Amino acid sequence: MKPHLLLFSVFVAVAVSACSGGGGATNSLAPGGGGSERAPQGTFIATPSPVPSNAPYPEYIWVDPVNGNDTNSGTYASSYKSLQKCANVASAGETCTVKNGTLTKYESNAFVAHITTTGKSGGVITFRAQNTLGVTLDGQNTACESFDLDNAVSYIDIEGFVIQNFTCAGINLNAGSSGEADANTYVTITYNHITKNPGNGIRAGYWSHGDLFEGNEIDNSGYGCTVKGTNQIHGIYIDGYSNTIVSNVFHDNDCGWDIQVAEESTESQGSGFVIVNNTFGTHNNPNGTSNPGQIVFYSQHGTQMSFVGENNIFYPSPTGPPYDCYPATSVSSATLTTNLTGNSQTVGLTNCSSLSKSGSGTLFGTNPQFVSSSPQVAADYRLQSTSPAIGAGTYYAGVTNDFYGSGYSNPPPIGGIDYPY
Repeated sequence: MKPHLLLFSVFVAVAVSACSGGGGATNSLAPGGGGSERAPQGTFIATPSPVPSNAPYPEYIWVDPVNGNDTNSGTYASSYKSLQKCANVASAGETCTVKNGTLTKYESNAFVAHITTTGKSGGVITFRAQNTLGVTLDGQNTACESFDLDNAVSYIDIEGFVIQNFTCAGINLNAGSSGEADANTYVTITYNHITKNPGNGIRAGYWSHGDLFEGNEIDNSGYGCTVKGTNQIHGIYIDGYSNTIVSNVFHDNDCGWDIQVAEESTESQGSGFVIVNNTFGTHNNPNGTSNPGQIVFYSQHGTQMSFVGENNIFYPSPTGPPYDCYPATSVSSATLTTNLTGNSQTVGLTNCSSLSKSGSGTLFGTNPQFVSSSPQVAADYRLQSTSPAIGAGTYYAGVTNDFYGSGYSNPPPIGGIDYPY
């Protein structure tokens, strides 16, 4: 289901072989990805993989933003124009593949694609860019969301898009309005660049579970907000349980947190989250002394949450502990292992009252030595050869691929980008 494309630099061809993780401490199973290899953003320019002119590609339904037409048949040679048309005809197990170009909202809809057909176990419906980051979904600051999943739509993969300028959320997974049966579950969002959305980067409503967010660059959520630190617009907002967030790069989500795990429904649990091998970069959220972290666990109805926080970089660091609990009693248990923060041990790793302030193996007051001292894009968050984060992580079962889709070293680094990359 992953594109598995070879992307070339304008300077040099990059070939990356996947390595399986192993050794070290092994924790509970987390779903792991795979993914298309992609060149580091801001450094390399990906070029399209060559496609034989006579290739029928019968396994895909095709969309061509430039030369397609929705009256076509959906083959490679006779592609549809809109992602919505493909979403309307795709059934479980099928793949909508989009050729390079830009798509905006469909006709008068508020979305690029409103998805009403569900996949199933063993029959995922996939929406993918033919060339990773070669397709831009642009809300033009008028559309609400790029992908909007209807109630009970599950087993959906979204791969390889640039998603920008959406006013409600870059991608929206609806709440289970009538209970868990209506929730969007087992949704995989991988290797996208979700940027400059006035709304949340990704929003997942009540009862979301089994979802995987891997290898995404999520930045500038709440873009254009006039009051930073309003706490309402986040990189990822998710209300559910047993979801996995791995190998992503977050930065400049200044109007809220990079991740908010919420329990805003009495039925939601907010438990069993796996947040492993992510890089949390520049974060200028001036929340003062109240809620200054980069990840917040918010329990509105007193439900006790739980999570794994492992191998994450927080740098440059916020003014307070990066793992934030609101209220302080909202988390009952967590595994905090081999994180890196620029904060001192006095500031601590978390303000959650039931957790150790230090975690296990935390590197406090440490500079991870990113490629750039003033990171602006994901490529700037790569590690220099002298970084203390290299090989300092703990293997987490099932987390196999880094931000660029290549296998993690053994032992893995702290952060979402392995070295060498």
